[in-house]
Amino acid sequence: MSRLINSIGFYFLLPIYVALALLILFFNIPEQYYFGVFIFYVIVTVPILLSILLYPPYTNLIDAYSSMYRPFLHKVVILLLCILVITFSPLDIYVNGLKLLNPSSYAEFHGPGRFIRHITDLCFILIPVAFTMLRSKALKVLFISYALLFPILIVDRNRLLMSCYGFFLCIFLTNNVSSKSRLKKSNYFLFFAIAFFCIFVFALVGHFRSGHALMVASSGALIKEGQFPLTELFVNLPILFQQIILYVTTPIFNFATIVTEQFNNPDLLLSQFSPFSRENFDAYPYTPILVARFNVGTELFPFLLYAGLPMVCMAFLGILFGFLFAFYFVKQHCNIFTLLIFIKISYCVLFIGFAPQFYILLNLIFVILMFFLWFFSDLMALFITMIRTASLGNAPEK
Repeated sequence: MSRLINSIGFYFLLPIYVALALLILFFNIPEQYYFGVFIFYVIVTVPILLSILLYPPYTNLIDAYSSMYRPFLHKVVILLLCILVITFSPLDIYVNGLKLLNPSSYAEFHGPGRFIRHITDLCFILIPVAFTMLRSKALKVLFISYALLFPILIVDRNRLLMSCYGFFLCIFLTNNVSSKSRLKKSNYFLFFAIAFFCIFVFALVGHFRSGHALMVASSGALIKEGQFPLTELFVNLPILFQQIILYVTTPIFNFATIVTEQFNNPDLLLSQFSPFSRENFDAYPYTPILVARFNVGTELFPFLLYAGLPMVCMAFLGILFGFLFAFYFVKQHCNIFTLLIFIKISYCVLFIGFAPQFYILLNLIFVILMFFLWFFSDLMALFITMIRTASLGNAPEK
């Protein structure tokens, strides 16, 4: 498993090929959609295979994590950020409301509530901080519990997945480093149990938030607006399983739909790249997808709508370079800041087949913030060293 989680292919290929297997199993894919599905996997798979051949295939995350640089000022600075995030949580609930009591309002914000949410969305950082910077078991439990429970209070499934991913990765790395040997079967069971629990809670939150609105009628082998061509096997599944399967498979199906229709609408990408003027664009720009409420189509969907498949290729290469950039820094300069950058970017890569999460302004701000805090921490350490050196130099000789 350590070889798997250290492989570039794990982050890019495993999730989307699981999605492909589910798509084939639960959808009656029309023949005219075959090319759209095929070209999506070609665009993603070929650069990854080439990068594995031309670039060292293993990221050596375990080695980097085991030799992680943990100076005192790094700990102070990142803990101050964590305290800020926790402090803003009651303010978020006060301004935006406790979404758990009114799940249908999960995307509604009041006044400055949207900006407060940008801060509380950083709750996932508490998990890596707990594993790498805290010695107190009580504080570790508090930090991890907060990061896993707060997204449920605000009914934010993406933030919940982010925290779960960070929790899974940190447990794996910590266990591998501490054991200094191959993982035991009991540990494998623990990892799969964590993954299953996170998926179950994710589905439960989604069902609680949207209820029967997530149910979709099947059109069998026909293409019919408002329905998906689902198999009988899908129809007979419990609703929680249906919800997860639709979440995983519909983005790729929607991508293939747009390829087939050769439809263009630049508004979705322009809105994504214009966070301060989104009111100038429709909240849900028109696309000829079958079911309007399932309106996501992978990370590459907005680029496909903007300028077709050539733009999709360029966008994916940008994602690949971004991942390699994060990998390089966590491997060469492993500290809490580069680890958080890697967790953030690798999470976006893992979910490349589900929804746009990589090309957003908040990701860029997060990376810049981590580099700034890293620079500030080291600069403060340098100043303290210079002051101490000067003090020793000015001390009277005995």
